[in-house]
Amino acid sequence: MKQTRGLGFVYQPIYVDKRTGERKTAATWWVQYSVRGKRFRESSGSSNRVAAVNLLKRRIGDASQGRTIGPQAEKTRFKQLTQLLIDDYRSNGRRSLKRIKASVVHLLAFLAMSSRWT
Repeated sequence: MKQTRGLGFVYQPIYVDKRTGERKTAATWWVQYSVRGKRFRESSGSSNRVAAVNLLKRRIGDASQGRTIGPQAEKTRFKQLTQLLIDDYRSNGRRSLKRIKASVVHLLAFLAMSSRWT
């Protein structure tokens, strides 16, 4: 496991089997990287090292371009984003809050056919 300073690394965690007490290496590769001093660790979801390296490169690229990073960023749903938008309009006292709410209701009705958005 070679670590390049500042870029992060891929690894397979070692664990102790509860039944036998034997030390084993997990089949799944994990990535670890740091962005602005905060450490992120996430599973690549793959037993292929190349896939883990590609995930690490993608995360580092996203961080360098200022995008939101981490596994939770990919799991954000449309309803969560619309709620953030409405909360922002409400907290900043925007006059078009009523219009945004109507637009969100319309979009949610349109996207209700596809459950992956909501």
